[in-house]
Amino acid sequence: VQAAYHLRSEDGTIVLWDGARTSLPFDLPDGQRATFPIRGIASAPAGSYLLQLSLVQEGVTWFHDAHAGSGVTVPLCVTSALPGSARPPG
Repeated sequence: VQAAYHLRSEDGTIVLWDGARTSLPFDLPDGQRATFPIRGIASAPAGSYLLQLSLVQEGVTWFHDAHAGSGVTVPLCVTSALPGSARPPG
């Protein structure tokens, strides 16, 4: 099980599906919480987005799909684009 993310435009259009993975720093029992940094790769042009964070079990499922309310979506503001980044669809 690893932490990962999806990136969406403000209207919900997918910009990046299946983002970089971050290994959990320790086993996390069911119902417990932990705080740790998440690895990310910036690949979106400047703008406002929705960052959907979730746990994923490779080859099995994203936890937000299997367990409603287990992921979190937060607003994300990218203030400068990396050279060569693609425009979001739409």
